[in-house]
Amino acid sequence: MNISDDIYSMRLIKSDAEIELLRESAKWANLAHSLLQDYTAPGMYDYEISLRLHLTPP
Repeated sequence: MNISDDIYSMRLIKSDAEIELLRESAKWANLAHSLLQDYTAPGMYDYEISLRLHLTPP
């Protein structure tokens, strides 16, 4: 028996808890992406983006 086959089959089916975690993760990733779009502009350096993000009130 090949262990990689077992691992592959385990990854095919997600439990309700796993699906909920994936949904929650997608929400946070979407928020992060939106914030990056708001705080960045072409030609900006990473330290400028970080400074802008940290100095802007919520």
